[in-house]
Parts: sequence; structure tokens; C-alpha cells
Amino acid sequence: MKEIKLNQINQILNIINNVNQIIIKEKNPKQLIQQICKLLVENGVNFAWIVLFDKNQDFISFAEYGLYEDSKKLKNLLKSGQLNECCKKSLKTSELIKIQNKKIECPICPLPKKENSTDISIRLIHQNRIFGTLCVCIPNKLIYMMDYLSLYNNIAATIGYALYNIELKESKLQVEINQSEILHKLNEAQRIAQIGSWDWDMITNEIWWSDETYLIFGNKPKKLTQNIIIDKKYIHPDDIKFYTNNIENCIINGADLNIEIRLILDNNQVKHCQICGQIYFKRKGEPIRFTGIILDITDRINADKKIKNSLLEKEQMLQEIHHRVKNNLQIINSLLNLQADRIKDPEIVKIFKVSQNRIHSMKLVHEKIYQNENLSSINFKDYITTLAYELYRMYHIDIDRYKLILDVEPVNLNLENAIPCGLILNDLISNSLTHAFIGREEGELKITMCHIDKEKIKLIVSDNGIGIPDNIDVRNSESLGLKLIYMLGEGQLKGKIKLNKNNGTSYEFTFKKKKPNKISQNL
Repeated sequence: MKEIKLNQINQILNIINNVNQIIIKEKNPKQLIQQICKLLVENGVNFAWIVLFDKNQDFISFAEYGLYEDSKKLKNLLKSGQLNECCKKSLKTSELIKIQNKKIECPICPLPKKENSTDISIRLIHQNRIFGTLCVCIPNKLIYMMDYLSLYNNIAATIGYALYNIELKESKLQVEINQSEILHKLNEAQRIAQIGSWDWDMITNEIWWSDETYLIFGNKPKKLTQNIIIDKKYIHPDDIKFYTNNIENCIINGADLNIEIRLILDNNQVKHCQICGQIYFKRKGEPIRFTGIILDITDRINADKKIKNSLLEKEQMLQEIHHRVKNNLQIINSLLNLQADRIKDPEIVKIFKVSQNRIHSMKLVHEKIYQNENLSSINFKDYITTLAYELYRMYHIDIDRYKLILDVEPVNLNLENAIPCGLILNDLISNSLTHAFIGREEGELKITMCHIDKEKIKLIVSDNGIGIPDNIDVRNSESLGLKLIYMLGEGQLKGKIKLNKNNGTSYEFTFKKKKPNKISQNL
């Protein structure tokens, strides 16, 4: 929550700074309000509009951003002297006006109601001179955030202040523009966001810190006696060289400054800070000014550490789960093996062995995930290689006579894909090794796996053995293995299976990767 609030405060500070930049540069009232409307929409509001009046509250100017065709209707309404309710109310009070039900609260407003949004408006005033109204449409989730709502009081006051000074200049009144009000607002925003600013006049070698910069360092605001941006006594010993090298790079090469360092305060408290800055040069390349901000990011760093520790604990827990599942499947396999040793009927023993192989194929998936750094998926190329060679060993197949050819691309599959795909692969390989080469002195088993596109996978298991007899309907066979292949391939994985009986047997299986579940996505 602290990080979210910090981001919101950073956004508020950024908006205030940009508004201040606009009013400093723009001296045309119409262009000024147009740029501010655009700025607000670019920073998260649905739309913004500003109307200006003269001292008699007669229409002067109108600007908007985000209203599109509806802007003409609103402008015509205001020009005619009819004010919608939010405008009327805001001109009479310094409070923020909220309009949540337009049909009831503002029936003549031509603007459509935005879903899950509230219109807020506030008057633009300075020195008792009412200049007009600022209105924005914001998401409802922001309506209870006081820091965010106070932003519009700040912006309205700043616009009112700017319009007042423009009016004075246009009247050719020679007055000094009082910047203390803007500076006060900026200092207040910096205090809320824990952002300080600094300025180094490289000609006079004078350093200036904002009040918040002093507070970040745990000091009261005072006149600086140092002639460097940050006294090295405050910088963590391990960060001094890094800080110095970056400052020198800015001065020599004109690079922007953006670094994170640790500070050690007088009370030995350690703070993590982000320092950003920009250097300015004369035409001849001589540096004249270095200005920037310092942001206390200690809360964010601590929050990041907690998140990382929490994720590590979850990863360790999942790793342990996969390990235990693998061990439990091994125990089941061993129990089946003990039971099979007591059975005399070769056919039943054969059924037990097939079941053991299937369990082993599932156990192998959990084993590969347990061994993998990424707990959400496994490298199926490695899985295919291991499974194929182990099945050769289990069925006592001479790999020199019955060759194994692997043409497998690196393919990552999550658990939901890997288990059914592993079972299909186990049965296809087992069928080839037990049936394909009966009465033959040699043969060849080939496994191919590749991407068709980003989402689709193709798996082919083929052999050059005796093939499947024509009288066997593989889809309606009594064989549990063949039933599993189609149930898992077409049912669970929603794939397509093609059987080719030319020159042996070839199963071609294509399927789409399933998206990982929410737990997998969070790893």
C-alpha cells in the first residue's frame, strides 16, 4: 500500500511540476488552459474542461480535452449564459463540487455520464477575482483519496494565480510576480511525496536545498555551507565511488543523473535514496548549473525485499510439494512392484508393469520441475530424452539394434500440458518397443517435437516396425493405452491425432499450449 501511495504522490508531484512549467512558459490564457486540460487527461482523468469569465461573469474562453464532439454542445451552452449545475455551484464556493448523478444533479449538462466516474469542479480564483471553473471527470476509486483531491485545489489555485498575473501584465501594471505561493505549494507536495530538490550554481559554486531535502537528511532547513551536492560523510562507504563516478560523468559528458544510493544519517539510520538531475551548459560547453531531485525510496526498497522474501518462501514451498509428489509416486511404484513380484500370471504382471511406467512418466514431470529453477514449466526436450532412454532400459531393448532418433526442439510446457503429454508419450514409446519390432533383428524409433507457431506444438512418434494390423480400430480398441492416447490428446489437451500406417506406425499429435493457471503465472 505504501508503494501504491508513493506512486500516486509521485504522479501528483509530477502534475504540479508540469502545471507550474506551463504557467511559467505560457502567457496566453487560452493556450494555458488548453495545455492544462491536455496534461490532466494524459495523467489519468477521463476528460477536462475549463471555462473563463470576465469580472461580470460573461463568457470569455473555453478549453477542453477528451470531450470530442460533446465539446461543441457544452461550449454553446456556456456561451449562451446558461451554466450547468457544477459550474454554478463551484463559482459560489471554494469547496470541491462533486457530481455523481448527472440526471438528477445536473439535468441540463450535455455531457454523457461516464461509467464508474464522478465529475468534480472547482472555481479558479485569486485575490477575490473569480476567473472561471475547472472541471474534470475522474474514476470513482480516486474520489476518496484526499491527497489526490487536494491536487485539484492546488492546480485551481495555481491557475487562478497565473491568470491573475497574466491579467495584470495585459493591463500593463508593473508588479513583481510573487513566486512564494508556487514555491510553498511545491514544498508542500515535496513534503507529502518525500521528494526534495536541489540546485548547484556551478559559476558561483553555491548549493541550494529545498526544505524537504534537509528533512530527508534528518536536518532542519538552514543555509548550506558545503559546496557539493551531498557531503560524502552522509554516503554509505560502499556507494561513494559509484556516486562520485556518476557525478563526474554528468559534468564531463553531460549525461543525466539517475542513481540509487544509501545514506547514513547522523543518528546512524540508513536511507535508500534515488537521485536524479540534469546539467546545463553554456554554448561553449562550460557547465553552469546542475539541478535535480532526491527521493526517499526506503519504504519501497523494504517493501520490495518483503515481496521477494515472500515469493522465495512460496517457491520453496512449491518445490517441496513437487518433491513430495515425486516421492509419493515413487512409493506407489514400489508398492506395485512388490505386489507384481507375488503374482504368477504373466499377463497381470505385464499390466502392473505398464501401470508402473505410466506412474513413472508422471513422477518424472514432478522431478524435472523440482530440479528446474522455474517452477512453472519444464524443458520437455530434456524430459523426452530421459523418458525414452529409461523406457529402453525398463523393456531391456538393445539401443544399438533398435535405434532411438530424437529430433526435438527446446519446448517449455507447464504442468497442465506436461502430465498428459508425458502419459501419451509413455504409451506411444511403450507400444513401439513392445509390439513394433516382433520378429525383426533391427529397427528404428523416432521422436520429433517442434513449434508450429508460438502457441501450437507438434509431437510425432514413429517407428519402421511391423505396423498396426488393418483389422484393429485404434479409436475403439479395448487397449487401455490406445484409449488413454485419444482421451488425453483429444479430450484433455484438445489436440488432433493423425495415424499413418505406411512403413510402420506414425502418430502425429498437434495441440495448443494451455495457459498456466494463476499460481503458475505468479511464480
